[in-house]
Amino acid sequence: MSDIGLNLSGLLALIVFAWSAIGLAILALISLAIAYLGRSGNRGVRKHWAFGSFVSAAVLVILNLLALGAFAFLIDSMDQATNEVFDKIAIYVWAPLQLIIWIATAFLFNRSRK
Repeated sequence: MSDIGLNLSGLLALIVFAWSAIGLAILALISLAIAYLGRSGNRGVRKHWAFGSFVSAAVLVILNLLALGAFAFLIDSMDQATNEVFDKIAIYVWAPLQLIIWIATAFLFNRSRK
């Protein structure tokens, strides 16, 4: 029998970063569409509440893409235990935290513009 094993540690973190970037990009486009369609008169897109959601989602998309690229580049140079820790952090901390960050930063961004 062959002793070839498949090491999938770190793969879950890559999947979390990729799907988070895709999901937040969709949310950003929806927010931008709402801001564009909901503009009234001379207020413009930037004054709409959904524009804050667009900005915060766009920033999180960029962060996820940077994390995805960095982790994909470094995944082979780390050992299996380290990759498993990154998997757990990505799944149990980063994924839920992004939703809270997105809502909070959109709220603060909209508050700071008024």
